Amino acid sequence: MAGEDVARTAAAVLRADPVPPGELAITGPQALTAEALVNSINIIFGASIDLVPVSEEALALHLQVSGFPKSTVREALIIEEVSKRGLAPFSDGVIEQMTGQPPRSIEAVLVEHRLDLLLSTSTPRL
Repeated sequence: MAGEDVARTAAAVLRADPVPPGELAITGPQALTAEALVNSINIIFGASIDLVPVSEEALALHLQVSGFPKSTVREALIIEEVSKRGLAPFSDGVIEQMTGQPPRSIEAVLVEHRLDLLLSTSTPRL
């Protein structure tokens, strides 16, 4: 999901009169699996990344060793399980309803930030 979509939706909710009741699920335009994300990255960046499945235990260990807090590790494991089961949420129209614009796809976000992402990985660190 694009950060800009989240920001625009949050601003629209704060300006809304009346404020929408309950919680709003802010989602991208479609459910995004790891396979779809890797495919999009390969196409947009001309990369040849292979998706390597790992066990839940290996993922948790890697995140812990990388310094992620336990709460973030739990969230990542839940997101991974939801994605594997194909239960990830898809656009329910909240972003478009609140802002008048549909949510942006991961492909649109990657294309927009392509140069920045490429430069951030190839710029020497001083």
